[in-house]
Amino acid sequence: MRCKDCPSIHYSGDGIYLCWGVREPFQIDDINRECTEYKWNDDRTVAALKPKDWDDHSDLSEVLDFISRFNEPTGAAREMFLNGRCYWFAVILSERFKEMHPDIAYNPIDGHFTTRIHGRYYDASGDVTAANKDKSFLWDKLNDQDWKSRITRDCIELVSW
Repeated sequence: MRCKDCPSIHYSGDGIYLCWGVREPFQIDDINRECTEYKWNDDRTVAALKPKDWDDHSDLSEVLDFISRFNEPTGAAREMFLNGRCYWFAVILSERFKEMHPDIAYNPIDGHFTTRIHGRYYDASGDVTAANKDKSFLWDKLNDQDWKSRITRDCIELVSW
């Protein structure tokens, strides 16, 4: 089966197609290519293999709607979560959308935490995938304990504040 014929392909705009038929959705570079994720020699469909809770959340506008609630008239909450307390906003998003299996990600270049949900990255400003996808790693996968301790002290425990 070609990707373009698959029921688990989602068009997200700007010519970007995503495969949702796997635990870790990914961008498809060539929509006409043959599926490399499943063997299509039986009666299964990708939709049948998709985790059940993804069906209710294929449209991630719910995440953006939730984030928009932090944009009150003064902008103080948004600014706080974008300047020094980004980890805590990532925790809020992770808890609020835990049924979507989120991950907290860290971008060491910008020193910024985000929440990855279905392959998209979010912070208090909204969808920041373009600025974080290729620069971030999953926080729980960081093995350098000295570096992790320093980041924890400065960005999570806020000791240097």
